[in-house]
Amino acid sequence: MEQWHDTEAALTQLYRYAEGRAIEATDWYLQDKRGKRIWSRGLRLLAILLVTAGGLQPLLDAAAPGPSRTAWGYVLLALAAACVGFDRFFGLSSGWMRSMTTAQALERRLEQLQYDWAAECARSASRTVDPKQVQNRLALLRVFSDDVAALLQQETASWVLEFQSNLLRLERTNTTRPGSVPLHGTAEP
Repeated sequence: MEQWHDTEAALTQLYRYAEGRAIEATDWYLQDKRGKRIWSRGLRLLAILLVTAGGLQPLLDAAAPGPSRTAWGYVLLALAAACVGFDRFFGLSSGWMRSMTTAQALERRLEQLQYDWAAECARSASRTVDPKQVQNRLALLRVFSDDVAALLQQETASWVLEFQSNLLRLERTNTTRPGSVPLHGTAEP
């Protein structure tokens, strides 16, 4: 309560706090994006190379004299499928895209706050602090903080949904094979 004796300082402190949290969240998503981008691109490039090598294997085998090595083509194609499956199951490509869109949305919302805040500060600079302007600026901070929290919650919910979907898909694949044991640890009767 004592901080509100200097209304301008209290509002500035609240603004800096909200802005700092948004910058921190944006930085986290941009950092998270880097690792996922590297792994996603690497796995996709490896899959392309393996598919190419696997597809060329029968042609090379037909051109070369000696025993057949066509089976290596199947191994290479299976490894390519494993690369794509790994990327999909661990959500590297989709996580990369989500991190990028969330970081961009946070940056866009932060820019809106900064412009709105500057406009409110400019209006109040020419006169003494008006209680209505204080309420307007507090409302800006509240809406901004709510927007940032909603963006973070939405991204987290998307991640959880994707992760659960991948687990369910893996469990369905596992239980459709004869003699397989479900992922939850109990054998089917």
